[in-house]
Formats: sequence, C-alpha cells, structure tokens
Amino acid sequence: MEKENQSRHRSHADESSSSTTTHEKQAPSTSPNETTYLHGTTANETYFDDKVLVPDTGTDYSFSFRKLWAFTGPGFLMSIAYLDPGNIESDLQSGTVAQFKVNLIEKKFEMSDMQEVIGTAIAFSLLSNKAIPLYGGVLITMADTFTFLLLDKYGLRKLEAFFAFLITVMAISFGYEYFLVLPNQGQLVEGMFVPWCSGCDNQAVIQAVGIVGAVIMPHNLYLHSALVKSRDIDRTKKETVKEANLYYFIEATVALFISFLINVFVVAVFAQGLYGRTENDIHQLCVNHNNSHADEFSTKNETVDASIYKGGIYLGCEFGNAALYIWAIGILAAGQSSTMTGTYAGQFVMEGFLNLQWSRWMRVLLTRSIAILPTLLIATTKGINQLTDFNDLLNALMSMQLPFALIPTITFTNSKQIMGDFSNGLANKIMSCTLSVVVIAINLYFVAYYVLNHVSHNWGILTLIGIGVWVYMGFVVYLVNKIFNYFKAIIKLMNVNFVGFFLLASLGFTKLPRHFLHGQRMVSSIVFALCSLTALFATTSAASDKIVCYYTNWATYRSGDGKYSPEDVDPTLCTQIIYSFAILDDKTYTMKSHDTNLDLTRGFIKQIVDLKKKNNKLKVLIAIGGWNDSQGNKYSKMVGDKTLRANFIANALKFIKEHGFDGLDLDWEYPAPGDKANFATFVKELRAVFKPLNLLLTAAVSGAKWKIDEAYDVKSLGQDLDQIHIMAYDLKGSWDGKTGHHAPIYSQDGLSDDGSVEHFIKMGAPKEKLILGMPLYGRSWTLASAGNNGLGAPTAGPGQAGKFTGEGGLLAYYEVRVCSTSWTKVVTDPSGKMGPYAYKDKQWTSYDDESILKKKVHKIMSKKTNFEENKFKKHEF
Repeated sequence: MEKENQSRHRSHADESSSSTTTHEKQAPSTSPNETTYLHGTTANETYFDDKVLVPDTGTDYSFSFRKLWAFTGPGFLMSIAYLDPGNIESDLQSGTVAQFKVNLIEKKFEMSDMQEVIGTAIAFSLLSNKAIPLYGGVLITMADTFTFLLLDKYGLRKLEAFFAFLITVMAISFGYEYFLVLPNQGQLVEGMFVPWCSGCDNQAVIQAVGIVGAVIMPHNLYLHSALVKSRDIDRTKKETVKEANLYYFIEATVALFISFLINVFVVAVFAQGLYGRTENDIHQLCVNHNNSHADEFSTKNETVDASIYKGGIYLGCEFGNAALYIWAIGILAAGQSSTMTGTYAGQFVMEGFLNLQWSRWMRVLLTRSIAILPTLLIATTKGINQLTDFNDLLNALMSMQLPFALIPTITFTNSKQIMGDFSNGLANKIMSCTLSVVVIAINLYFVAYYVLNHVSHNWGILTLIGIGVWVYMGFVVYLVNKIFNYFKAIIKLMNVNFVGFFLLASLGFTKLPRHFLHGQRMVSSIVFALCSLTALFATTSAASDKIVCYYTNWATYRSGDGKYSPEDVDPTLCTQIIYSFAILDDKTYTMKSHDTNLDLTRGFIKQIVDLKKKNNKLKVLIAIGGWNDSQGNKYSKMVGDKTLRANFIANALKFIKEHGFDGLDLDWEYPAPGDKANFATFVKELRAVFKPLNLLLTAAVSGAKWKIDEAYDVKSLGQDLDQIHIMAYDLKGSWDGKTGHHAPIYSQDGLSDDGSVEHFIKMGAPKEKLILGMPLYGRSWTLASAGNNGLGAPTAGPGQAGKFTGEGGLLAYYEVRVCSTSWTKVVTDPSGKMGPYAYKDKQWTSYDDESILKKKVHKIMSKKTNFEENKFKKHEF
C-alpha cells in the first residue's frame, strides 16, 4: 500500500517534469510581497519580521518623494560606518598632520567593533571628567548596545529614526565646533578639490595613503546589502527593481554626503586648531586657561599626538568646557550608533554566512563579548594612550581583511548569471576592478608601514612575519583565481545541475507567465512558470551554466491573466526550453503531436523553436510523455519490442528534424520493475542514433528512492543520457492521507532533495549530469480536523482548488501568496530543512518560497568535498 500511495506522487502534478521557474504570473494582489506575509517568521531571524511598504503607484514610475521617503533609512545606517570614533580620530589626525591638504578624499578607516567601544568609553570619560573610568565606559557600552534590540522590537522604521537622531546629534555637535573654530574657507575648499599635497612631509603622505586605502569597509558591504532587502518591492519585475535602485542610490548619496560633511567638520576643526602646533603649545594653552587636563600634553616641542581624547581636551582648553562636552556628546553619538550598526552587521554575518540560528540576544552577547573583552583588558591594565595605539593595530588587521569582502563583491556584481540585466557594464567593471586593486594595494602598504614602525626588527619575528605574508598573499591569489572563475568553481563545488535558481530567487525580471487549466482534458500544470527551471553547473570544459525550462502548450487555453502563449516566453532566460508534450500513439507506437491545433495549425512548435533566432545559444527539445500519457502499458510494450523501438526511434528522429528541435526529453512516468532493463536498452539505442547528429537526449525521472531502484538502471542511463532531470517534488501529497512537505531539503524518510541526489550518485549517476527540479507551487490538503494542523496531521483529501489553477490538492505559488493575508498562520522551519507550510480552518498547504529555494542551492553547493567524494552526510545537510 505504501508503494501504491507513493506511486501517485505525480497523479495530479503538472505535466511538466520539473518545477522551478522564473516566469510565474502573479494574480492581482495588494498583499505584502516577498516573505512579508510569513508572519510565522521566527524570532531568530535578524531581519525583518515586517517589510517597509512602498507606496503603490501602479505602472507610474515617475519620481515620487513619498516613495523616496519609504526607501530612506538603509543608506543612513550604512553611512554611520563612516562616522565611527575611529573614523573621527583619523579625521582629526589628518587635519593635525596635513592641515587641509588631504581633505580631497573622505576618510573611511575599516574600524572594528573594538574601536567603536574604545571611542564610546573615551566619550564617557570626557563627559564625566574622568569620574567614569575607561573600564566603566566599556561595561556601559556592553549593556547599552542591547538597546538596539528594544528598538528593533518596535519596528525597523523606529530603529532607523533612532539612528537618524544620532547622526543629527553628530552633525550638530561637530558643526558647532566647526563654526566655533571658523577654519580658513579658502584653504578648506582648495584642500577638497585640488589633488596635491605641497610641502607634505612623510607623515602627511602616510596619512593621505591611509585615507585612500580606507575607502571600503568590509562589514559595511554586508550591512548595506542586507538592509536594502527590508523594503517590500516585487523583485520579479525589472521595472520595480530598477526604480528601487534609483531611490536607494539617491538615498545613499544624500546619506554619504551628510557623513562627508561631518567628516569635513572634524578635519577642518583640527586642521585650523592643531596644524603646526606642538605638544608644549597645547600644554601651555591649557595651563593658561587653568584646565586640569594640561598634563595630558607633554612639554616637548613635538607635533601634537592627536586622538579623540586629546582633541576634546584641546577644544576645552581653547574654547571652554562647553566645547569639550559638546565634542564628547558627538563622540558618544558616533560610538553608540556605530556599535549598534556593527552589531547589526554581525547578526547578518552570523545568520547568513555561518547559519547560526541563535536568539538575537545570544548573538548580540557573543559579538559584544568578542569586541569588549580585549578592550576591557587594555582599559583595566593600561591607559588611554594605549587604547589609541590599539586602534592602529586594529586598522592594520581590518585592512588585511578587505580582499576577502571586496573581491567576491566585485565578482558577483560583474556576473551576468547572478545579476542579470543589473550586472556591471564594461566601464563599471574596469573602474571597479582597477579601484579594487589600488585600494587593496594601498591597504597592504599601510599594513607594511605599521609592521615596520611598530614591530621589533628581531630577525626571528621578521621571519615569522615574512612567512605569514607569503601565506596571506597565497590565499589572496587563490581567492582571486577562484572567484574570477566562479562558475567553473561552482561546477566543482557540486556538479549537480542547479539552474537558474539565482535568477528565480533574486533577479527573475521578466514578464511573468500566465498558466491555467482548460477543462478536464489535462491535469493541471504550473507550466513555464511552474515548470522546471533547474540549475546546472556542468563539469566538462565544454559545458556552461544551464537553465532548463519546460513550456506546456495548454496554458494558452486559460483565460485572462492565466493565459500563457509562446509570445510570452523570454528566450534569454533559458539555455534549454523543452516543449511539452508530444505523446505516444497507442496504435503505431510512434511519436505524434498531442494537440495538432496548437502545435501545428496555430504554430506553437514553430514559435518556440524560432526563439533560437533571438538567442543563438538556446536549445529547444521536445518532451514525450507526461503523467496522463504514461498511464496504461503502451510505453512498456514499445520499449519491450525491438522492432517497435526501432520504428519509434526512426519516427522520432524524423519529427525532431522536421520541426527543428535539438533533442528529445523522455518523460515516462514511470517504468515498472519489468521495464527497467528494456528502458535502459531503449535509451542506449536512442543514444546511438542521436550522438552522431549532436542531438541531446534527456529524461525526467522520479525522485523517490524506491521508484529509482525499481524503474531505472541508473549507471546505464548515466552513460547514455546527456541530462537526468530529478523530479524532487510531489514527494508528499493528498494521497498519503496526512500532511507533509512535498519538496523538503531533508527528511527522515529520504523523500527529499538530499535523499534523491544522494541516491542517484550512490547508484552511479555522473554528478555533472544531474539536474534537480525545484517547485514553485504548493501541495494542499483538507485537514480531518482544524485543530490538528501540524506536520503529519490526518487529512480528509486534497485541498480546495485554487482560483486560477482549478485543481484540488495544488496551489500555484502566486495563489499561495494571494491568500497570504488570509492564512491563519504561516510556519517556517527554523532548521531550514524544508519550506513553509500554512493553514486556515481545514485548508493546509506546503510550498517552497524564495528563502528556502536559495537555501537549497547554497546548502548543496556548500558540500563540495562530500559531493565529490560521494560522502554526502544527511545529518550535515
């Protein structure tokens, strides 16, 4: 009985043989987009329980201040990274050493969390007139960082407003100092726009080099890229993504300009006040004004050793205590804002890169502890000057990390496969790569300068440093080699064909298809949009990234938004399109058109094949079979008879040549145990005819282990097929009598992506030929009891038919989303082993959303060694 139930995995599935897509047409809906509707999102996620809604102006993409306001926020949080205490200290050092001459480039040192904690602790010391010791300020910083969790609880917009307030405090504080000092405006403008540093000594040049080398901050790349996903936009539409990019560009430009002005305020204040003055000059100034901090400056005739602490004391001596306290308030605002955004960035890294699904407070505690414990140790055992020296060390360490963030970023944004139409153009590629090389080189020069001037020249220490440098540079070269051959490397990461997934999940920008039922002639399909878009990275040198898409002709019979015809197909999305389906004549056992009106009279086959004229790299295949046509024993009879096989092959070859197809896809669902050897022989005979003609031969196969063993001689098929399309979906359904996820990444019973792929590899399938199908539709059930609504709950039958697909037990992804606001609850798996499920009353559905589809690809691709060595462990998945 179990096998009987499982054999019905596709009894009501779509006629296509896999299930991911970039083309799904969404029914009109005002419901939140993306994963916004997933109110069951766990509290462990860093972002965002609810997305910020963007005013809907339909197809009117003209500029709107209301929309700009909706997009305002991420850029300002990002700009805080350029206003942290370490940055401020570098600004005042620049002004002190080189006056206005290095003001051309805004200073952006890669300061770590520790530097932000240091700055905040110094601010508390200044504000309390040393009543709060440095270690006390460090402990306060550790505690008050948790305030961002409280603010985050009340929504992202409240958090953004708080950061805007802190930026305003900095602007007012440092602006006050600027207008108090009133620097020479002519020199200031000249320093900003004339790229020359006449009369600069070695120290000034080093300071300028540091400024150029600190333009890019590694953690800021992660922070901003995560924050921009907080807005509710339809990423399936190119126009809305383009519009969002415009508003984010404007918002980020304004935010960075404000941070630039604040940095200019600081540089200018100390360029006017401290340039050319000695420690003794400031010491005497403080003595003359009876300032108790005079001893912080020595009586030597040396250039002032500027820091944010001594800079505040100078302002107090020169302009009175009010100037000192206002300076300290600005430093406090800089420290608080940067510690919180630094913590935020840490959360994204922990969740997104390390996949640590901890509670937020635990992650905050960990990142705070990493930053605070070393700082606390120095603050307790050393003095404030040692904290400043510690900043220099952190600058050098952060500089060394830059290539590991910058090189992948440049590579991914240059990639057409990942970014689609939004990849960098040629000019941007040249500029970004050139600037990256320059910035990385300057950062490494800064590190070398620090080592030579702060590390003992003992031969043993220098030898160890030299070895470390060679190891480091070797790793950088390795990274460059790997990252610029990214897609070839992906092949070796996993040799399972996972196609087009990034286009679907992040950048699927095309007209979305229309696909619906026509009466009861055919069992519903999710057609091109819900047909198989699978990702493939081949291992052979001749292979390239593949996106395999199935087009099912009956979608054109559907009405309204559901209609989807050949003219709706974007030929640039797919590397292969499989026209579905031809059928097997039960009298002649030859291949023939299933719907001659559509296929031939109305010219649907010709229209799909002619798409190759718009994309000369496109391959178009014809599929034979599907669930309905596979019923009965005609396929068994054909493959079991040598004469019928030969007749079929000759006829199929004629059909393919006549219509201009590039190959044949076999979608027999499914061979019985007695057909296993005959099917393998049939494929081998097809291969013998197709290979000399360079025709492709592929097959859609079951993803259930028992059916794989029963129906397929995997090793033989692996030798003779060009591609094996694994239908790793419909693994659960109403036929089981209980709820379940129909396409999990991993499950205990092995009916999962993991189980399917692992079993095919175990049985001898070449990894480079495997293509994993991923669904963009959900299976649905009617619960036996509304109160029992979890996984494995008893069911009374299939779920209610969707408004558009019209089939019980199945909901298109957009139908799930249309109902998103009406589901009582949407539940996500915190372990990430399967997609969400949702229920309301007695209706229950499971499906894959964008997040889980990304995770499927990332999880599998991360198992490079295990896959290559055929030791893929389920508990690791």
